Amino acid sequence: MYGDLIILRDAKARVVKQSPFGRGANANFTEHWLRDRLFENPAALPFDGIDPSYGDAIPICREMRTDAGPIDALFVNERGLLTVLECKLWRNPEARREVVGQVLDYARALAGMQYEDLSRRVNAALGTEGNTLFDLVQRNHRKLEEHTWGDQVSRNLAQGRFLFIVAGDGIQEGVVAITEQLQRGVGLRFHFGLVEVAVFKVDDDEVVLQPRLLARTVTVERSVVHIETASGEVTVLDPDEASERPERSSDPSLVAARKRFWDEFIAKVKLEGGLDAGPRRLQQNSAKARLPLGQWVTAYRAESSARIGLWFQPRGDQGPEIARRLQPQRKEIEAEIELPVDWSVEDGELLIRASRPAQDFDSADAMRDQHEWLAKYLKAFTRTLGPRLRGIENEFGGR
Repeated sequence: MYGDLIILRDAKARVVKQSPFGRGANANFTEHWLRDRLFENPAALPFDGIDPSYGDAIPICREMRTDAGPIDALFVNERGLLTVLECKLWRNPEARREVVGQVLDYARALAGMQYEDLSRRVNAALGTEGNTLFDLVQRNHRKLEEHTWGDQVSRNLAQGRFLFIVAGDGIQEGVVAITEQLQRGVGLRFHFGLVEVAVFKVDDDEVVLQPRLLARTVTVERSVVHIETASGEVTVLDPDEASERPERSSDPSLVAARKRFWDEFIAKVKLEGGLDAGPRRLQQNSAKARLPLGQWVTAYRAESSARIGLWFQPRGDQGPEIARRLQPQRKEIEAEIELPVDWSVEDGELLIRASRPAQDFDSADAMRDQHEWLAKYLKAFTRTLGPRLRGIENEFGGR
């Protein structure tokens, strides 16, 4: 429970009781009132407690229509990451049950959008024309280019990378059930935070809001499966990827096609910074580039989930120390890679990963496109992480 608000002024204490939402003298404190105050003041939302990469959110519009109905408020940041805010007063169990289906419906609707579609819906909500969505973001970030930023938004939507925050009063009963139900949203990958907000009416013209984070999901996208291979190596796969079909195959034609793809890729890629002569293929459908301290960046293709991507996870005795050193540099690392990445730390283990859809695995044009994307970002990963690991290695050597 929230305690009273204590205001100290000139060594005197003033006690302010919490005001209930939507009842009696506080009837003006409605869902819409809460939505508007949070929309106007996004810094009041606990992004750091849910996922800091969604922080620095810029308010875009309210009541934007989707195929699942209008959403209360929409925010976006310079990384093209969307945040959807829904405000609920929890007077009855139906509200707690309904929010689960509502969030899942919104997630499906957003995942089906492209940047252009999102921009049109923002214009419809605001009654504007042109590139309003991008213009609102560029006011705060002058160096952004629309085509690059729009591509980031589209990628995030396609990958299901968006955040839902449900904010309301007295969200106590059923918290665990809500997050567990959302966690089981099959095929959907999104972040979710449940925020309780207390309101204190100090004076007629002064109100204090106190938000607190009650729960957040560890998203499906961040879950990993560790598979110990016969060679002793560890492969990290998405749960859906691992469950649909293992990446190893005994089909000679498939094995040959995979080998040809990676052999051509390795022949083209030369890494920067003298870290290594280039990547080398260690498994059927992946290639690894060496980093200092015996670490690797892995590039992979996954036919089972129709994706290509890269991941870095420090291993060995020095893994926890590497994770501890890199974690405070998260924003700088993401900016240098120039690609939205998934970043998770669980039980001291760091995982940095990026991926994108790759529907066609057979055509020459598709393979050329995959080569270019994997080469570009494998270089970005090694160029960004290599010097940092080298610095850590030098420190270890000097001890």
